[in-house]
Amino acid sequence: MDVRPIRWLVASTIVSSLAAPIACGESASDVASGRDASTGVGGCTKGCPDGVSSGDGWSSGLDADGAGATGGGTSDAKTGGTGGTGGTGGAGGSSTGGAAGTCGTTEICDNGDDDDCDEKVDCADEACADKACGPERLCKSNECKSVYQNVGVNCSNNNKTGTELCVAAGFQGCVDSIGYWWFQCAGPGDCPSAWSGLTCSSYVGANDCVGVPIQGSQYATSAKGCSTAYGANDHGYDCQSWNPGYNVRLKCN
Repeated sequence: MDVRPIRWLVASTIVSSLAAPIACGESASDVASGRDASTGVGGCTKGCPDGVSSGDGWSSGLDADGAGATGGGTSDAKTGGTGGTGGTGGAGGSSTGGAAGTCGTTEICDNGDDDDCDEKVDCADEACADKACGPERLCKSNECKSVYQNVGVNCSNNNKTGTELCVAAGFQGCVDSIGYWWFQCAGPGDCPSAWSGLTCSSYVGANDCVGVPIQGSQYATSAKGCSTAYGANDHGYDCQSWNPGYNVRLKCN
């Protein structure tokens, strides 16, 4: 009787029983195919917290290529992946990471995300037109703009109301305005210090475009609101001999 097959079977069983145990996160097929259990190449990774064995149910946080799975998988088996836009994170120990996520129906206009998945973010999305994108800021012409605007009214842009100036700046209309007038330099320029809403308190004493101090009767303020026109020659200086003008501070909507 030929006993070689029996001897081969016994030897094979002994060698198999002495083989290294499968590491946490590995499977028998991974080991048999020679995949790298330490790097995740080929989809196998040990991925277990200290002191936890494969029998405790932990698995890889990697996909079949050893990289984060679709939707943001990670290699940390304790936390799993984070989801894609609108999605949810993967469960702890998940080998697939977070779900790819679902699209919302409404674009939120100030969070930096493409909430409705149309590849247009915040004010770039037409759905955000004229909507708030921050404190005293509105989406206008695909940009997030302050409701406060500065516009020059001078000899080349003369006789304009607050409403006309706001509309020209891309807004629907005007809430209020104050004009700051100077007899030359096409107006006094921008506020030398920070604006406080419609108010600049630092024009007087500052220098104009040619170094002349802004002061006296050659400087004036006019609160004309939205419907009364600002004119460069409102305060007695004409456009032939001088270069008068306003810096009009607007609050638009």
